[in-house]
Amino acid sequence: MKLLLVLLFPIFSVAQSDTLKLLDGKVSLVVPNTLKPMSDELWKLKYPTAPRPEFALSDASGEVNLIMRNTGQPIDESQLEEFKDFQLNAIRENRPNLEVQAQGIKTINGKRVSYFKMITQARDLKIFNYYNFVAIDGRVVMFTFNCTTRLQKKWEVEAEKIIQSLHIK
Repeated sequence: MKLLLVLLFPIFSVAQSDTLKLLDGKVSLVVPNTLKPMSDELWKLKYPTAPRPEFALSDASGEVNLIMRNTGQPIDESQLEEFKDFQLNAIRENRPNLEVQAQGIKTINGKRVSYFKMITQARDLKIFNYYNFVAIDGRVVMFTFNCTTRLQKKWEVEAEKIIQSLHIK
C-alpha cells in the first residue's frame, strides 16, 4: 500500500499545477490550477483605478491574486535592488502603516530577482503582498502576489513555489 501511495502522489501534485508561458514564451511559471484568469469585473472591483496588466490570476473567492506587469521601465540587473527600494519607498508614502516582513535579492534559475514581502491594510482586513522584480530584455517585469492574512500561512508557501518556478529564456 505504501508503494501505491508514493506512486500516486506525483500524479496528484502534477495535476494541481499548470505551467504558463508568458511574454511570447520568454517566461514560464508554474501556478496552482486553482488560480484562473481574473475577470474584468473582479479587476475593476479590486483595483478600480489601476490599469489592467497583461496577466492577472485569482482564486474563485478573489482573495488570492497573482499579477504580472511588464513595466517597460529600462533596467540592468545590477539596478534591481535600487528599483525594489524605490518601489517600497513609494508604497510607504501612501501606506505609512505597512509592515515589511522581508526584502532582498535572490537568484532564481540563474536570474537575479529583487523582492519584498509586506502586510498592508485594506478596507476591513489585512493583505499579505509579495512583490518580485526581474529584468527581461532590459525592462522591469513585476510579479505581485497577494492574499488576505487569514490565508497567508498556506499561500505564502505557494507564492514562493510559484516564484521559484520562474524560468526566463
